Amino acid sequence: MSILQNTVDQFKGNLVWLIIMKNGSENCILIPRVFKELQFENQFYKKDFWIKQFGENIYKRYVDAAIEDIPELAEYIKTTILNVS
Repeated sequence: MSILQNTVDQFKGNLVWLIIMKNGSENCILIPRVFKELQFENQFYKKDFWIKQFGENIYKRYVDAAIEDIPELAEYIKTTILNVS
C-alpha cells in the first residue's frame, strides 16, 4: 500500500488525491482530498450535500477537475508502479 500511496502523493494533477481504506477490506478508494476534508459518513455520495457545501459552480469545477485527472492518474500509477508505458 505504501508504494501506491507514495505514487498518488507524487501525482501532479488538478487536485490532490487520497487513498481511503475501508476497515476489513483490501480494496481502496481514490478520492480528491477536498471531498475527504468535509466528509460525513452518510453524505459522501450525495451530490446535493456537496453542492450545499461548495455551491454548484465550485462543485462542478471539482468534479470536472477530477474527471480530467482520472485517466492521467491511472496512467501515472501504471507507469510508475508497473514500469509500463
